[in-house]
Amino acid sequence: MSTTAEASNPYLAARHVHNERYLSLSKSIRNWQLMAGGLLLAVFGLTYGLVSVTNKQHIAPYIVEVDAAGVAMAIRELRAETVQDPLVLSALLKHWITQIRTISTDTQLTDRQMNAAYHMCLSAAQNYLTAYYTVNALAVLRQRGRTFPVNISLTPLSPKSWRARWKEQTLGEDGSVRSEQEWEATIEIALVLPQSKEERQFSPLGVWVTNVHWVEV
Repeated sequence: MSTTAEASNPYLAARHVHNERYLSLSKSIRNWQLMAGGLLLAVFGLTYGLVSVTNKQHIAPYIVEVDAAGVAMAIRELRAETVQDPLVLSALLKHWITQIRTISTDTQLTDRQMNAAYHMCLSAAQNYLTAYYTVNALAVLRQRGRTFPVNISLTPLSPKSWRARWKEQTLGEDGSVRSEQEWEATIEIALVLPQSKEERQFSPLGVWVTNVHWVEV
């Protein structure tokens, strides 16, 4: 039917206007639906990205050096690669030996200290500790009395290896020394910057025990 016929017929013209109006409305609704779907996908993508970044967040501690007046002189990031001071490494390893070799009548304290020292180790050192305390069960060691390492001395053999010597005193119920043994250990370490919250809790400075071997002398 021609356009002239539609123009001369008011019913056809009205239908044409009606169709155009609702067709335009349908197209607008479709466009809005597509745009809303795109925005929804964008929101999902941004949410996933935010969650991923949050889970992988990196917290870097800083050291602030101040003068006598309390004014900041220098600010630098505290990184595991900077922990090269032998005094710092020696103090950390002394603390580690104290935790892993102390046997108290307080089982919860002993377990907490040993777990902290265990999680400061990498797989090879963890395997050594597991094998040692499997053969030398804590329950049997506790029956001998409380055991504490004393006079711990550490000597660096290389930047990553240390020799440790100490005495272990076994105390009786009255606090008297029942026995005393001398021990020696070779400890290898690695400086690896912690990447997660758990790693920062176990070793904030990024000093890890990679291998250990001790023997009574």
